[in-house]
Amino acid sequence: SCIVVEGSLDAMKIHQAGFPNVVSSLGATITKEHIAKLSSYFDSIIVFSDNDSAGNAMRSEIISNLYNKDLRIVVFEDQSIKDPGEMTKDQIISHINNAVDYFTWSFDNVFSPYTSN
Repeated sequence: SCIVVEGSLDAMKIHQAGFPNVVSSLGATITKEHIAKLSSYFDSIIVFSDNDSAGNAMRSEIISNLYNKDLRIVVFEDQSIKDPGEMTKDQIISHINNAVDYFTWSFDNVFSPYTSN
């Protein structure tokens, strides 16, 4: 398994929290090479993107290209926190342990707006 983050500081904080299986894309852009490496080496991927529009784009790119993997998405509990680099060790652990599977995340974030009236 692998945890994917945007920045190197995010990766260091997650590693220090006890998760050495973390990689950084070194920015919000996910390239074909990133997708190829993730696809080749990992069956389970946790997306821990930043809590902003660039992070949303990164998450979408990973989902679009790696939907055949065991994908889990980290959902930010506190919307004022921008990225894992701003979190405490306990917050990081909680967020990773509570990452939701892709289908649950999709239902909660894609389909829910269409069902409310």
